[in-house]
Amino acid sequence: MRIVLCDDQVGHLKRMRSLTDEYFTIRQLPEGVEVKEFPSSQELLGEIGNGMPFDIAILDVCMPETSGLEIARKIRIANEKCQIIFISSSREYAVDAFTLNAVHYLVKPYSQDEFRVAMDRAIGQMERSEGHRIVIHLPSGAVTSVDVSQIQYIESIGYKRFVHALDGVFEETKTTLSKFFDILENLSPGLFIQPYRGYIVNLDAIRTVNPDKIIMSDGFEIIIKRGDFRKIRDVYFSWAFGKKGGDL
Repeated sequence: MRIVLCDDQVGHLKRMRSLTDEYFTIRQLPEGVEVKEFPSSQELLGEIGNGMPFDIAILDVCMPETSGLEIARKIRIANEKCQIIFISSSREYAVDAFTLNAVHYLVKPYSQDEFRVAMDRAIGQMERSEGHRIVIHLPSGAVTSVDVSQIQYIESIGYKRFVHALDGVFEETKTTLSKFFDILENLSPGLFIQPYRGYIVNLDAIRTVNPDKIIMSDGFEIIIKRGDFRKIRDVYFSWAFGKKGGDL
């Protein structure tokens, strides 16, 4: 995880660094956090221009030469997923800050607890935006991974499992269908269902639920039992309207 701090006032920059270090010590979050300080907006712009990747940017709004808002606009062009926290002595820039999808806006002087809340929001948003991946053991002995959100459905034919994803079909040689479902449910609760023996289906990839079959977005049809139709339909509608459906 890479974090950048930018404030043209040295005292404020040092406090930002101190609170950032303390935050990661208290929260005991993953190791490997890299924090870089910039006392000049121009220096940070140079790093952005060189393609420096970072996950969280904590920016003072009012700086000479280039404002924190303008820096944020540059960041958004280079990295849409970067979490931005603005710091200012005034609330007058808050509306502009949130149009840039800022995760938080701190007003000086801010407290230690307020800083922690801002960081919690940034970390939480990062975790929600990160894709989950599962490992696929290929027949050749090689191993690959697939983003869970890209999986449309998994079918079991004989002793083989075929993972149908947006970027291709992958044959799995080791993981059983029931184990696959457990893994997917753990990573993305409620997103997948088992509508019929031998299948796992991504609710987001369903086009239509008919009384006798499910039609996937790619046109593939999966037969279902008529007695299960209402249950599958209700789970699908609940998910489609923003509520996670229960287990089948």
